[in-house]
Amino acid sequence: MARPRQLSDEEILDVARAAFVEGGPSVTIEAIAERLGLSQAALFKRFGTKERLLLAALQPPDPDAWLGQLADGPDERPAPDQLREIGARALAFYHTVAPRIAVLRAHGVPHAAMFGGCAEPPPIRSARVVAAWFQRGIARGLFRAEDPNVLAMMFIAAWQSRAFWSHMSGAPFPPLSDEAYVDHAVDMFWRGAAPEGA
Repeated sequence: MARPRQLSDEEILDVARAAFVEGGPSVTIEAIAERLGLSQAALFKRFGTKERLLLAALQPPDPDAWLGQLADGPDERPAPDQLREIGARALAFYHTVAPRIAVLRAHGVPHAAMFGGCAEPPPIRSARVVAAWFQRGIARGLFRAEDPNVLAMMFIAAWQSRAFWSHMSGAPFPPLSDEAYVDHAVDMFWRGAAPEGA
C-alpha cells in the first residue's frame, strides 16, 4: 500500500486559509483536517494549536508585493500610467488582505500579533513608501501637492476601501470591474494632483 503524499506547510496553510475565510474563526481543526485528508493529530503535530494555525494561515502578506515597484520611481512614463499600474497592484494586494484581516479581527487577534511583531507595522511602512514616491514625484514636478503624506493616504485609501467594501458586502462598489475602477479612480486622483497645464 502506497504511503499518503506528504503535504507541505504551504499546502496546509492554503486549505486552512480558505476554510477560515469561508467559515470564520469558529471553523474547527477537525473540519480543516477533513479537507486535507489528515488526522487532527497530524495537524496539531505540525502547528501545535488552532491559534497558531489560524495566525499562520491568515497573517497578511508582505506589502512589498506591491510596494517593491515604488522603490526607485517615479520613472519616465506618464504619471497616470504609473498610477494605474501601482493602483492595480495595490488593489490586488488588498483583495487578499481584506478577508484575512476580517477573520483575525473577529477572532480578537491584536494588531501586533496580526503583523508578526514587525518593528514597523506594514500599514505604516506602506504609507511611508508611497509618500516617499509622491515626494520624489513632487520634486520632479509630476504632482501638484504640498504634502506627500496626504497624497499617499488618499491613494492608498482608494484601493483599501474598494477591497474591504467588496469583501464585507459581497459585492464591489461601485459596480464596476476592478480594471474600470482603477481607471476611474486614477482619473479622479490625477485631476486633483496633476501639475498646472498637465
